[in-house]
Amino acid sequence: MKNTGYTPFSLKLFLGLAALVSLGLSAGAAKADQIDFSKLNTNLTDNYVLPHYAFFASSADRLATETEDFCKSPSSGGLRLLQDGFNQGMDTFTEISHINFGRIAVHDRYKRLFFWPDPEKKVEKALKAYFDNPDSEAAKENIARMPPQMQGYVTLGHLIFGKNAEILVKGGKKAGAICALAVRITRNIADMAQQIFAEWREGPGAYAKLIENAGEPGNTEYNSASKASLAYLDSIAGMLADITSKKLPLLLNAPNEKDEIKRAECWCSGRSIRNIQINLRALYEMYRGIEDFGFDDVLLRQGQGWLFNDIESAFENAIKLANSIEADNAQILKDENVRKNLADLQSKVKKLQLNTRKLHSLFESELKAVLK
Repeated sequence: MKNTGYTPFSLKLFLGLAALVSLGLSAGAAKADQIDFSKLNTNLTDNYVLPHYAFFASSADRLATETEDFCKSPSSGGLRLLQDGFNQGMDTFTEISHINFGRIAVHDRYKRLFFWPDPEKKVEKALKAYFDNPDSEAAKENIARMPPQMQGYVTLGHLIFGKNAEILVKGGKKAGAICALAVRITRNIADMAQQIFAEWREGPGAYAKLIENAGEPGNTEYNSASKASLAYLDSIAGMLADITSKKLPLLLNAPNEKDEIKRAECWCSGRSIRNIQINLRALYEMYRGIEDFGFDDVLLRQGQGWLFNDIESAFENAIKLANSIEADNAQILKDENVRKNLADLQSKVKKLQLNTRKLHSLFESELKAVLK
C-alpha cells in the first residue's frame, strides 16, 4: 500500500499539475470514457476494503480473547490492557465504518456492531434491565438474538469504562455478571467481523466480486462499474454528513443541554473526538485510493484541477485541526479553546462536504455518458 502520510499541499498541487501535463489533459479536455471505473473499484476493494475488514476481524478476535483472559483474573492493570484492546478494536472498526453497504448491511449487523446514534439512551436502559434481572430467560438469550442495543462496541464501552470499570476491579457478583456479558459481546463482535470479511472475499457470491464485476451480465447489484464507484463515493459523503450533522453538533451542544454529552458518540469510553480523527483520515485515504488510482485521479483525468486542489486542501485542513484536538469529556464541556476548535472543525468539515458534493455532481452529470 502506498504511504498515506500527509504530503504538504503545495507539493500536492505541483504533483497534480504535473499529472495533468503527463496525461496530456488541459481543463475540460478529458473525456468521460477515459475514466476506468473498474480499475477504481478493484483498487478500492482489494487494497482498502478487504485489508481493513481483515484488520477488523483480527482485532475483534484478539479483543474477545483479551476479555476472556481478563475475566479469568481481573486486576486494575488487566483492565487498562483490556481498555487498550477495546480502543485498538474500535480503531479498526472506525477505519471501515463508513462502508455501510455490502455484507455489513444485512442481518442488522451495523447496528449490532455499533448502536449509535442513541438519542433515547436505549443502551443504558437495556443494560439496567439486564442487570436488574440477570438470571431471567431474556438475559440468557443468545446474544446474537438480543436487541442491537445489547450488542456491539458501544454496549461494551459501558461495561469496561466508567462506574462499571470500578466494579470490575473490586470484584463480586455484579463484577462477574458484567464480565460474563462482556465475554459474550466480544465473541459475538468477533463472529460478525469474521462473517462480514468472509462474505466479502469468499465464494461465487463474494461481495468483492460483485463490485469488481460490476456491469457484467447477471450482476443485479451493480449494472455498471460507475454505479459501484458511486457506492464508494456515497460512503465518503455519508460519513462527512454524520460528522457535521450528528457527531460534532452533539459535542457542541453539550454544555447547553443537560446530559447531552451522554448522547455523543462513544462518550463512555471517551472516544468522541478520536473517532472523528480516524473517520477523516480513513475518508481521505479512500478518496485518494491505494496504490495508484483513486477519486483524486478521476478529477485529474477529467481536467478538474480546481476541484482536485479544493478537496485536497479541505481534507488537509480538517485533518490537521482534528488531530490537534485532544480533550476528554470534561474539557469538551468546559474548555473554551477546545470548544472553539470544535466549532472551527465543524466549519472545515462542512467545506469539505460541499466540495465532495461537487465531485458527486461531476459523476452524475459530466460523466453521464458512462454512468449507465
